[in-house]
Amino acid sequence: MPNEAYFENVDEVIKLGQKYELILVLGIYHQLQVSRITMKNGKRYAKWIAERYKDFPNIVWTMYPKAEKEFIPILRLLAEGLQEGDNGRHIITVHPDPAVTSSSLSTTKAGYHLI
Repeated sequence: MPNEAYFENVDEVIKLGQKYELILVLGIYHQLQVSRITMKNGKRYAKWIAERYKDFPNIVWTMYPKAEKEFIPILRLLAEGLQEGDNGRHIITVHPDPAVTSSSLSTTKAGYHLI
């Protein structure tokens, strides 16, 4: 279960961003989180966070995997959860690290692009 007190702070930051017409890029996954965000719980987590913030138009979702093909399955899973949670209302971006050739992670399966 996510830390509610933490997300109450995030709520306030997102509200302030909306008030000042700022677009906020929210990172929901980083390559260092592989032990916490997994194929077993990732979709549920992504859906939960997307449902929480679905009504805020000032959000862009992002993920920071290693620039390796092994990360594509978890990225797809997280993207599915995000789209289910906010009905596809927000852009989803991926920023591989290191990003020598970030387009190497591009895929068009499932009707969206991970670039």
